[in-house]
Amino acid sequence: MARLLSLYLFALAVTISTLATDKHATNYILPRLINGSVPSSSDHTLGYEAYDRAYNYPHNLTSYEWWYFDAVSSDGLSSVVIQPIVLGPPLGNGTQLRIQLVFPNGSSIYREMDYLVDEPMYVSTKGDGSSGVIGGGDASWVGQPDLGEYRLKLDLKDDDIRGTVTFLSELSPEARTDLFWYLNWINLVPDAVALVDLKIGEERLAFTGNGYHDKNWGPYLFGSFIDQWYWGHGRAGPYSVVWFYLIPKAGGLAESKALGWVSKDGEVLYSACGGGDDQDTISVKPYGEGVEFPIPGPNMTSNIEGFDISFRCPYGEDGADYAFRFTKKVYTQADLDQYARWIGNIEGGPLAGGDGAAGNGNVTGSALCEQMGPFFDLP
Repeated sequence: MARLLSLYLFALAVTISTLATDKHATNYILPRLINGSVPSSSDHTLGYEAYDRAYNYPHNLTSYEWWYFDAVSSDGLSSVVIQPIVLGPPLGNGTQLRIQLVFPNGSSIYREMDYLVDEPMYVSTKGDGSSGVIGGGDASWVGQPDLGEYRLKLDLKDDDIRGTVTFLSELSPEARTDLFWYLNWINLVPDAVALVDLKIGEERLAFTGNGYHDKNWGPYLFGSFIDQWYWGHGRAGPYSVVWFYLIPKAGGLAESKALGWVSKDGEVLYSACGGGDDQDTISVKPYGEGVEFPIPGPNMTSNIEGFDISFRCPYGEDGADYAFRFTKKVYTQADLDQYARWIGNIEGGPLAGGDGAAGNGNVTGSALCEQMGPFFDLP
């Protein structure tokens, strides 16, 4: 208890320091559960409070919310995923922590820790950043008010996993929330320099690479409404890229929504989100022998070799469009059969002449991507 209290007071102190900020500091004790028949207050308003705050407050028995962090090494062979989650009964016990570590030799560790409702997660905000503690200190993070730096700490005594993950970024967040009524998303740190230094027993996982942080939340778990969802991020030379393509069960491809973001040397070249015109300007498709799009059924990922991501950018660099190809190096099975995650290399840049041919400026780097679904119908 003393350890938990000290960690919470540390996070709290970060948010109430005497440095002035434009947005007032707020402290959350999660989950704040209400009866399942009462609607959850799922906010998607941006600007008047911290970007990295709790948006479901309170939660009910169907709502969800998480803070997601990952880092992938520059060679595309190692990665870290840290995901604190608020998920009430019957979907969870209150709060949950998911950790995935991938080592250069292809081995991996996945842990999913459920905490009871009386073992809350503490989150505090300052400016647009947040700090938090989950699992009595199993994981914690401290974010700066301008989102320019995040320092995460793991201290999983039962698994003998300890160490830090640091993000340093000069990029602005990509603010987008109300994708569908059941899914909100905000891209808080689209790309960062990531410094990873972890010890697992006597083994060490340490690398530099690119880091990423976003948030998802909603009033009802999205598996009942989404057919499939493709997402990823990477850095190739001076280019940073984030992609997101979601196909709902109702309406299929015709009602899909696409989001894309491309920057070069820290300057945003392209940013678009939603359906309509953006659906036609952003393309995300898996490739591999016999691979169909959309994927026709769950667990049909074994032949996927990677993803082709393209952006038609009328205001891009010199009027250029952009295309990137992700090629998997490691398949890192995520938490459920209906989720898949890969790390590997990404290559691309501006297209030559708008004809789909890669230009001379193609560069390479590393990336992490996921496919979620097709989802079974939930009971």
